[in-house]
Amino acid sequence: MRNRLMGKLKFEIEKLGRITIDAIKNIKDEERVEDLLWEAIDTRWELNDTAIEILIRFQPMARELRLVRACMDASYDLYRIVRHSEKLSKLPIDNYTTKLLSSLLPWLKMGISCLTGDSDLDLTDFPLYEDAFNEGLKMVDKAISVHLDSMFNHMKHVLASALYYIRRKESSRENAYNVPHVR
Repeated sequence: MRNRLMGKLKFEIEKLGRITIDAIKNIKDEERVEDLLWEAIDTRWELNDTAIEILIRFQPMARELRLVRACMDASYDLYRIVRHSEKLSKLPIDNYTTKLLSSLLPWLKMGISCLTGDSDLDLTDFPLYEDAFNEGLKMVDKAISVHLDSMFNHMKHVLASALYYIRRKESSRENAYNVPHVR
C-alpha cells in the first residue's frame, strides 16, 4: 500500500508537469490552455489528497517525507505556471515571447524528472540562463513580461523543491534550497 501511494504521488506530479508543459507549448490556443488549467486544478487536488493520505497513514520519515513535501510545494508552482499560461493565452503572443516560454521547458522537465526519480539536477548553466531570460524580458510588452517573470519564478521554485528532495545529506533548509539566484 505504501509503495502504491508513493508511486501514485510520483505519477501525479509527473502528470501535473506534463499538463504544465503542454500549457506552455499550446500558449496560442486559448481554449486548450483553459482546459489544461482545469485539468491542472483537478490533478493538484488529487496529488494533495494522495500526499495527505501518505502523511496520515504512514507517517513517512526522511526521504519519503521530503518527497511528499517537495511534491506538494511543486504542485502549487506548476499550477501557477498553468494559471499564468491561461492568462497569457488571452494576450497577443509574438514569436519572441514563444521562444522565451519555450526556454523554460528544459528546466521544468529537469525539475519534474528529478521529483519522479528519473534524473538528477544539473544547475551549472542556470545563472547564465537566468541572466539571459531577464534580459529577454526587457524586450516584451509589460503586460506579458509580468506573467513571464512570474512563470520564471515559479519554475525556480519547482527546481528548489526538486533540490530539496535530492539533497538528503544536507540538514539545513538554507542549504537544501540553494538554487543559484533563488530569492
